[in-house]
Amino acid sequence: MKSLSEYIGDALIEEGAADEMYVVYLEGGSIGDSKHCNARVGSKHVNVYKMNLTKEEAMKERKDYNKLLSPGEKKYYRMKYCIAPESKVKWDSEEKREELLKKQEERNNY
Repeated sequence: MKSLSEYIGDALIEEGAADEMYVVYLEGGSIGDSKHCNARVGSKHVNVYKMNLTKEEAMKERKDYNKLLSPGEKKYYRMKYCIAPESKVKWDSEEKREELLKKQEERNNY
């Protein structure tokens, strides 16, 4: 049975247009993790890890990142990586968005 967040995540993916860019974000974690969030998707504060991806790239990245989570992170902290169209992401500040873009470009250049 799917949880409410999985239904919301599926709905966000279906709403996105075919040529729209997607982001990969981390959902869940402990209470202390929320102070490090850089965006909101719906009503949840999340950490966006990658952006400017096609839907297929985002789904592959999500799958790869979810494999790296330990069983405790998945079960106890209910952590998981999800994707959403960039239009559904509300950034806390434009500076955080630009900072993430710069970090992502640096990683791609190595």
